[in-house]
Amino acid sequence: MSINYYELIIGKFFRPDIKDYVPDFAYSPLNILGKLYEPIIDKYWIEKSKYKPIWPDKKPYAVCITHDVDHVSRYNFPQNLRAIKKAIKSMEKRKTKKSLSMILESFGNVLNYIFRNGKDPYSNLDLLINIEKNFDVRSTFFFAPEKVLKIHFSDCVYKYNDKIYFFGKKKTIADIIRYIAKEGFEVGLHSQWWSYNDPIEFANQKKQLEFVLGKKVYSNRNHFLKFDNRLTPYVYKKGRILYDSSLGFNDNIGFRRGTSYPFYLYDLSNNKKTGVMEIPLIVQDSAMLLKVKGLRISVKKCLEYVYEIKEKVKSTSGVLTILWHPHSLSSKNFYVAFTEVLKMLKEDDPWFATVAEVGEWWKNEVKINIVDFLEEEFNKKEG
Repeated sequence: MSINYYELIIGKFFRPDIKDYVPDFAYSPLNILGKLYEPIIDKYWIEKSKYKPIWPDKKPYAVCITHDVDHVSRYNFPQNLRAIKKAIKSMEKRKTKKSLSMILESFGNVLNYIFRNGKDPYSNLDLLINIEKNFDVRSTFFFAPEKVLKIHFSDCVYKYNDKIYFFGKKKTIADIIRYIAKEGFEVGLHSQWWSYNDPIEFANQKKQLEFVLGKKVYSNRNHFLKFDNRLTPYVYKKGRILYDSSLGFNDNIGFRRGTSYPFYLYDLSNNKKTGVMEIPLIVQDSAMLLKVKGLRISVKKCLEYVYEIKEKVKSTSGVLTILWHPHSLSSKNFYVAFTEVLKMLKEDDPWFATVAEVGEWWKNEVKINIVDFLEEEFNKKEG
């Protein structure tokens, strides 16, 4: 079996989502070829062009550390009440079991709020910032909006005026967002479930974060990596997003579209190229370390996988984009794995950059348009 690289990268081989069902994002056509952990398109580019991307100070490759801020607190009373209300509102016949599970979990969290003292295990934004400052890394934090026009049971529940402990003091999420941006980290949008196919919903969510931040937001990642190849690129274009990092795996790691290189998304519905650049997601923490989904591997095996993937990215001077959830640091395994991954990467001395920084450098300095290149190659073969 062979794969047309052009059709692979523009998304023709991936079936659209069905209603609110999340497809198995562990799948890619590359699974069949046994090439999921190979940046086959990057290698093809180098083979044909004899040219590798050049990064600042001639660094060997780029690393883009990202964080989806799904939870800022586990025991916060108002947040758990919102979670219960949301579960009831979004309850459907086939979702009853899931909604009831969420309600029971939230009630348990409320009881912990009333009777428990001590640190909230999910309030780790300050810990994460300290870790990255110690490693001299600046990352991208994707924050959710406060409100959605259409509710889904998976939507985040924190609001910008909620307070959590941050460096020993109670701070609102809005203040923390502004602090993160001021410290040189990037703040992007973590668009919620029903924004993936609705330009009005997406624009509404983006506007909320921009209001709090006090400036435009140019980077995005969809919650649960929700993405429809026919519709989402158009939504991004209408919403004036410049950079996205949603094309990765919920249940695996690797090169979902055969590349670690940034590339421009293609609008399949209108058969048009867009100016929205995708920074492919390659490695996700929960896909490796959660015990209830994904690879379900140990910390040791996780580090072996990351080492293998980063060596492949290094060989093509690509971009290693990593997702690590802030709340996951409450788990010792996630904490140890994250710090060990940073140690491993620092040994290579790559260029650590935010999503927007990688996108800007690629657009203005590297100037490789991998989609145009593959289209030309495809047309040559067809001709």
